[in-house]
Amino acid sequence: MRLRWVSRGTVYADIADRTLRIPGELIGNDPDFLIYPQYIKAWDDGTPLSDKEKDAILANVVIEAAKNGWTFEVEEEDARVKTPWKYRRT
Repeated sequence: MRLRWVSRGTVYADIADRTLRIPGELIGNDPDFLIYPQYIKAWDDGTPLSDKEKDAILANVVIEAAKNGWTFEVEEEDARVKTPWKYRRT
């Protein structure tokens, strides 16, 4: 896996011969980047992702980010609905 941080709100994960766009938000520190999993539905080629596959990939993205010295965190899927004033997982 190779991560490409292309903007404040987008990271791309290149996995084998596929690419996955990972939307999120640059936080700055602890975490550096907050991933919004609810917006990840398919590979860039349009092939759908199952929830199980997405969860496994995002777990590996967090590990790979740490190897690059970045702290990534995955937001809970329904965090903004449950507690809109506190949307980050603690």
